[in-house]
Amino acid sequence: MAVHTSQSSASKQQRSTPISCTLSWPLEPFSINSILRANNRERIYQHPLRWSSRHLELLNCYFRQKEAVCGSDRSVEQSGQQPGAAKLTTAAILRVAELSLFKCTTEFRTLTIQYALEEHGIRRSSLNLPFWFHQQPVTTLETDGVFSSPDSTSPALAYLDLRSLESRRHKSIRLSTSTNRYNAPVSRLVQRERYRLRPETEVEDPYIVAVLIALAQSRRRLQNKTGDNVDGLGKSAPCFEVHLLALSAAGALSLCFYTACIPATFLDRFDQPSRYFPSQSLSITYRRIPLKQTSGFVRLMGYVISMVSRKDHQL
Repeated sequence: MAVHTSQSSASKQQRSTPISCTLSWPLEPFSINSILRANNRERIYQHPLRWSSRHLELLNCYFRQKEAVCGSDRSVEQSGQQPGAAKLTTAAILRVAELSLFKCTTEFRTLTIQYALEEHGIRRSSLNLPFWFHQQPVTTLETDGVFSSPDSTSPALAYLDLRSLESRRHKSIRLSTSTNRYNAPVSRLVQRERYRLRPETEVEDPYIVAVLIALAQSRRRLQNKTGDNVDGLGKSAPCFEVHLLALSAAGALSLCFYTACIPATFLDRFDQPSRYFPSQSLSITYRRIPLKQTSGFVRLMGYVISMVSRKDHQL
């Protein structure tokens, strides 16, 4: 469900056709390729920037909001007492929160988040994630940071500024014209497509699901390469826990923290898209906290750090 990106132009990347092997026969019922074929008029095979709620429906994924990390700092202290959790340095997070987090540029906000994480050993490893389909990377997902936990080089957390995400999506939707002059009909088509792809709820953007899947794919491939995190029988972990932190600008500025435990069988569907692998629906849970005060930032960042720093992040 992601486009091949062998062409250099961004616009061509969005319009390119699926690689031929993805539609090979025979197809097992309910496999990804059978879903693509059954819904070929809907043009489901798209770059994740163009995913919609329809993609989540077909993949059986859904968002579930949980209670925000709020109240007293006791909630953060309790989460920080989990086995393997990093020792929280509240003073360091407070220093970051006071660096005008709420009224600054996107770049500065990103650096602020990065600083808060790196103060606790959660290191940024890259800005992009490969998205795998049919056992090969077919596109690259752009983020505002991919981070690894203190005890591993495997990516465990991604960060997205949802306002930047909207800008990247808008830039990806272009229709070429024969001249450089303004073309009203083309402009209307572009605006219509942008409106169609705008998620109904900003914090439940389908692109978030794609990034979480890409994180789980990267964790699994690194595990298979190094042989780490296998059970006593030498089998791979049955589930990969991944996280995402997003800054939302819709309404009051807020931070959202997402967690998903993605089964290996779910990832198998993308590696072998002509086969069907039974798996339960994928639930992406998230907490949202408005950033009206620095204390809100401190509480949520403390919770994020404690979750990502756990040694049992692969279940």
